[in-house]
Amino acid sequence: MQSYIKAFTVLRFLGPLAIFFIATTFPARAQLLIFDARVSHTNTLINTPILYSLDFTNNSGLVQNVVITNRFSAPIVLTDFGTNLFNTVISVESNQIVAVAQVPLGQGGFVDLQVTSTNATVLTNFVTFSLPATNFPGVQLVTTFTNAPIVISDLAVTVTAPSAPVLVNDQFSYFVTVTNRSGTAATGVQLTNTLPAGITFRNTSAANQPIINVGDLAANAGRRFQLFVRATSAGSKTVSAAAGMSGGSDTNAANNAASATFTVDALVTGQLIATNASDMVLNFQNALMEQTVRLVNISSSNAASARLIINNLQHPLRNAAGTNSGTPFVAYAAPLAPGEGVNLVLQYFVPARVAFDVPNDSYVAVATSTYNVNVPVPSAVTITNIVQLPSQDVMIEFPATPGRTYTIYYSSAMDFPDARAAIPPIVAQTSKVQWIDDGPPKTISAVNSTTNRFYRVLLNP
Repeated sequence: MQSYIKAFTVLRFLGPLAIFFIATTFPARAQLLIFDARVSHTNTLINTPILYSLDFTNNSGLVQNVVITNRFSAPIVLTDFGTNLFNTVISVESNQIVAVAQVPLGQGGFVDLQVTSTNATVLTNFVTFSLPATNFPGVQLVTTFTNAPIVISDLAVTVTAPSAPVLVNDQFSYFVTVTNRSGTAATGVQLTNTLPAGITFRNTSAANQPIINVGDLAANAGRRFQLFVRATSAGSKTVSAAAGMSGGSDTNAANNAASATFTVDALVTGQLIATNASDMVLNFQNALMEQTVRLVNISSSNAASARLIINNLQHPLRNAAGTNSGTPFVAYAAPLAPGEGVNLVLQYFVPARVAFDVPNDSYVAVATSTYNVNVPVPSAVTITNIVQLPSQDVMIEFPATPGRTYTIYYSSAMDFPDARAAIPPIVAQTSKVQWIDDGPPKTISAVNSTTNRFYRVLLNP
């Protein structure tokens, strides 16, 4: 006897509970009874059709009814069937489907059964072929197909808009988080991210709907992604993300997608002015060349925050908060009233430790909108040392992973009621980071101008 299990490729139903005839030619077989058992797929969802196709040939030498018994390991519902045999009788019980058909000698046929399961279970179909009412004992084949238990998860997506003001031609980032809020793992999770007109990925060849293959998410686990983009036009912009998974079902589709809206401002000059306020000198503590620049609001209206773009640089600006059209800038994350000014310390890396000239006409001062500061959670990174330097600046030290990015938050009180983020975040170069709070533009004021200052360090995604 031979038996075959094959991948099913063609549905043979014409309609619900249809019985029809198809002329079929089968090759001669030497066996008494030979048949194939096939299933459309082995992993399916609740209430999703499963197709079993049963092909056979009667070479027994007897003209008898062939009885095909399908005994399932759990209750099923017969939703459709098809056959090319006349006078086929189908009977259905809770866990069993029986088909009886008369098959002439040397001929064969097929019976297709389409069933669904309403339970999350492993479904096994025991298929038995037999020739009753004869001395021939019959032929039995047990073919096991599994219907994997349904995976029920709850994927939730959040999108966090950029906290810093965005201007046309800025390169910036935003965050997308996907969380599995259920007690079972989610498999084959994907995130589809959609950008509006005027926002493109920094890799200009990338589509504006990239798919992130997250993979599997354990129960109650999540992953956060930082997406790097650039702004090409001004206006209100909405970025969105949606999560899905290749296996299982989601109990709450309402939280599978999220979006965040922010504004891209045009770069408008004339409200602020910047001039050099000191010579460039070497800071022996950090080995950087430093120069103080005075930034003043010369207009009659408030500036919610400010940035200073520095053109035509000979050496890298180390405390740059970002770039605009490839030109670095520092940012001041506090308001400036009309006539109010602030001193910004610009830090340059100069291998020769020799001052170079940055003329006043290299500065482009721009008023920007308000910074959005999320109050940080309790510190995820332990600060191992805090030292007040002779300059009255404060140095904090913490362990780090090289290549990872950290954000330092500061506040005037331990419960961080007025939390702000130091600008810019820090990319760790070694396993230990020493960061100096030397006032604007890193922080909004010098340490010695405040009564208290508390710090927290968070590891960025």
